[in-house]
Amino acid sequence: MLFEVRVGMAIELKQHLLEFSEYLDKRIAEKKDVRSGYKDLDDIIGGFYGGKVYVVGARTGKGKTSFLTNIALNNSTSNKILVFSTEIGVNEFIERLIALSSDISVFSLRTQISELYDDIIFNRIDQLKQYNIFVNDSPNPGIGVICNEVKEVKPSLLIVDYLGQIFFKPTENVPRAISDLMVGLKKISREFNISVLVASQLNRDIEYRGGGPRLSDFKGSGGIEESADLAMFLDAPDDEYLEVTVAKSRYGPTGTVRVRFNRQTLKVSDDGRGENEREPDLRSLLSKHLNE
Repeated sequence: MLFEVRVGMAIELKQHLLEFSEYLDKRIAEKKDVRSGYKDLDDIIGGFYGGKVYVVGARTGKGKTSFLTNIALNNSTSNKILVFSTEIGVNEFIERLIALSSDISVFSLRTQISELYDDIIFNRIDQLKQYNIFVNDSPNPGIGVICNEVKEVKPSLLIVDYLGQIFFKPTENVPRAISDLMVGLKKISREFNISVLVASQLNRDIEYRGGGPRLSDFKGSGGIEESADLAMFLDAPDDEYLEVTVAKSRYGPTGTVRVRFNRQTLKVSDDGRGENEREPDLRSLLSKHLNE
């Protein structure tokens, strides 16, 4: 039997529209903006929306963890943020928060802790207590663990750093397993109406091929690009900037923006904006049409 026959599942459009209106009213009443905190990037992606999965891809050492940590901090006073930090433990995660929010290098925090503690670190720790960030530093959490934490914390934004560290059975086919993990994250985003931001490694081939990363470069599975609502790539063309390329978006433009990146403090800031490249949005298309 090719198709399962399900009777009584069709609902008149009128009823769907009533329910959709109620859904919009609820969204407006409960609206909490979750944004990257970087103007040019938010102009392209429109912020992070509930029910959507956003993937950030990069090679090792290109700033994925720093980028995600900054986004967590940018949203932590107005939203609950749940972070699965699989690559670094919670103490190192806190060190990074202190460094990027105090403009002190991570190296100085580790080598001059006694000199800095009373004047800076203690005060910053006290301030960080006010931030709504929840951290799970399990090295290999499963989808079930992630789902249970989301149920408990009820965050607006879930950050997973990174996809390759989520547990799956060693006997599973890797591309299929990673596709299933992406489907699992998508289900979590939709069931709890939260934004999911997940980091992913890119294949080594791009280091030899040149020409920048492609959607097919996600490591382990084409299912990543298929399941992602929006896919971004990070690159570090020099010691001062990160390039963020929105390569896929189901609901908006694509393009490339630059943000400043301080490799000593790991702070990503918005003052590095230059001439950014993007697809034209509706407003610019209308303006061009009216002026012709």
